[in-house]
Amino acid sequence: MSFADSINNQVDRGRGQWVTLAETGDVIVGTLLDIEEIGKEFEGVPVLAKKSGKQRIEWVITLEVDERDDADDTGIRKVRANEGVQIAIKDFLRDNNVRFPATWGGKLAIGVKKGKPAPTSPVEEWSVRYTPPSGADLINAVVAAAPAPAADPLAGLV
Repeated sequence: MSFADSINNQVDRGRGQWVTLAETGDVIVGTLLDIEEIGKEFEGVPVLAKKSGKQRIEWVITLEVDERDDADDTGIRKVRANEGVQIAIKDFLRDNNVRFPATWGGKLAIGVKKGKPAPTSPVEEWSVRYTPPSGADLINAVVAAAPAPAADPLAGLV
């Protein structure tokens, strides 16, 4: 990855509103744009797993939702996915013989089935659904990502 790509990725990661799912019935549904794996931290200090002593991993899931808060709202939402959400997603994919495509896409729904028993406790049970993009969606994503053809410098001269 070039330095420019690194900067562009940082700019893209800064887009969107953070969503917290904690209470029973909390749900988010949207088009899957990205999942990024990051090391979990608390107040700038890495959070370590008790058994392995290695830094715990969380995902940042980026979705585009249909709902907008105002005219400036892009519909981009970010959700932190701890191990519980990660397990629920992996279980759903495995149980339904579904895989995420390399270009992401499709509809992802994450819901809290059983919320936090106490403010400092994790959510007890998650619900996940995923519908992969259709073949046409994948083709459209590839076409949209392709560079625009260069303008013909001779157009209109002959």
